[in-house]
Amino acid sequence: TVQHDVEPLAISVRIPGWSERPTLTINGEIQPEPLECGAYHTVEKQWRAGDTLQFAFPKEVRFVEAHPFVENLRNQIAVIYGPLVYCLESTDMPEDAKISEIYLSLDTKLKPRFDSSLLGGITVLEGTTRKIQRLNWENKLYQPLNTNVPHPFEIRMIPYYAWANREASEMSVWLPLMRC
Repeated sequence: TVQHDVEPLAISVRIPGWSERPTLTINGEIQPEPLECGAYHTVEKQWRAGDTLQFAFPKEVRFVEAHPFVENLRNQIAVIYGPLVYCLESTDMPEDAKISEIYLSLDTKLKPRFDSSLLGGITVLEGTTRKIQRLNWENKLYQPLNTNVPHPFEIRMIPYYAWANREASEMSVWLPLMRC
């Protein structure tokens, strides 16, 4: 909010590349011009006392993949919400489930929820994905293909920066993609 009249002034704001459908509101009116993500947007005008300039950067859950040359990450995806990368931590799973059994699919819906009781308050992503019970690999290098049927499994993901703050745990940012 402008506190007093000023000469024409240009204000430039960088629109985050992660933002989807950002908007600009001047004095309560949404501006029709599209904002380019990952670039600066400049507003130049004669500002008056009481003028307001408001940018909104909606956050959405997105799946991303690594470049195909990164062999270890082929057919795996990571989850991003706003500017934050999320991870699956074993602390949030039942003892009989392993991170290596969890698969994301294109129809996995993760919903953000602010959890004030977790680590002083963080936004977690929760939803249903798929789990395939893994085979017993003790003393085996090869064995027949795992034909266990996937079943629904509830997960909770936390921001990557927050992992390893509750107990010793396993964690993964990259999870296999199940395309069916």
